[in-house]
This record gives sequence, structure tokens and C-alpha cells, in this order.
Amino acid sequence: MPRNAGPSRTGTWLRETRSGRTGDAALDLAAGTPCFGFGTGEVWGLHVAWSGNHRVLAERLPTGRPVIAAGELFLPGELLLAPGEEYTGPWLYASHSDQGLDGLSARFHDHLRARPEHPRSPRPVVLNTWEAVYFDHDLDRLTHLADRGAEVGVERFVLDDGWFRHRRNDRAGLGDWYVDETVWPTGLHPLIDHVRGLGMEFGLWVEPEMINLDADLARARPEWIP
Repeated sequence: MPRNAGPSRTGTWLRETRSGRTGDAALDLAAGTPCFGFGTGEVWGLHVAWSGNHRVLAERLPTGRPVIAAGELFLPGELLLAPGEEYTGPWLYASHSDQGLDGLSARFHDHLRARPEHPRSPRPVVLNTWEAVYFDHDLDRLTHLADRGAEVGVERFVLDDGWFRHRRNDRAGLGDWYVDETVWPTGLHPLIDHVRGLGMEFGLWVEPEMINLDADLARARPEWIP
């Protein structure tokens, strides 16, 4: 969460992301009283509930009034409305704390945990396969990894990137969310059954907001690619 006490002079502090995904920019903007910290000071925060291009800004108006704002970021011509059409923007979540960034964070967390669909059970201990095998998927290697995970108390085994078609490196395959028959000739069921037989949950990694140009989906539906 970036810390910003607001511009000391008239003008705007602006941060934008134009990569079409949230991971390349901060998701929150926090502004507060001078020298605010994690546990002290008055802080105001914003979060854009949006998975695409967005912007956050802090501004001091010519009147001296400070303002913080955020929202989606459209490129020229990206959103065109015909007469009678409507557009609903993303949710913008805002909160305030007189106990610094920790208090602000706690308010956001309380809001998320109050949702009816929020998990009520403790978070499981997770083993993710990515840094163990990367794209080199092999049933024997992964079942052995699951065995070792169960021995040390892992509760959820997640098969990461590399299980779907054409995904032998990070330049191809995103968008083709079908099990790669050349790597998994009998499907994922042998691994899933083994993991569940050890008493663990099985999880599967996907990244539905991303696509590679070298993918069957990209070739079939080029109009889906910005």
C-alpha cells in the first residue's frame, strides 16, 4: 500500500497501470496526516475493485483542499456508448482510520470477511508445485512431491502452471485451458486421486485474465485480445 501524505503544493500525484492487469501496479492508495505510520496517524485509503487498467491519484486543489481519487483507465476509443446505452464503473472501496495503516488494513479485512461467501474455516497449509517442477510435469515426480507434502502436514496440493495444452514455456498456451494430452495422457485424475487419497485437497492453477498470442484461443478469437 503506497504511503502518500498528499501533494504539499497545488498539483497532482498520479499513478497509472496500462498493462491490463492488476499485478503491475499498486492496488491501494493511502494518504494521511504528516508522519503517519503503520500504527499512528489519521489515514484515508482507496481500492479500485477492477482487474484492468486503472489509476489512483492524490491532488491538492487551488483552494488548498486535498483530494484522493481512483478509477478505471480507458484508452482512447476503448469505451464507446451509443445513444441510450449505459456503462457501470467498477466498485471503489474507501475507508478511514485514526490508527494508521494497520487500522486501515483491518477495516478492509473486516469488510472482506463479513461477506457471506467468505471462507469460515482456517486457511489450509498449501504446497504449490511451481518452484518444484516449473513446466516439467511428470506424474511420478508429482506424486512423490505429494507424498513428501503429506508427511510434513500439507493440507492442500496445488498443481501450478504447465498442466494445459502447449504450455511448455511461458510464451505459449495461456487461454487453452484444456489438459495437455501429451503430458497427461490419462488426464489429471491419477494425480488428483493420489493427492486426495493422502487426505489433502487438490487445487488447480489458472490465470483466466491472461492470454498468449501463441494459443489456439488467440488464433480462434483475435477480437478478444486488446
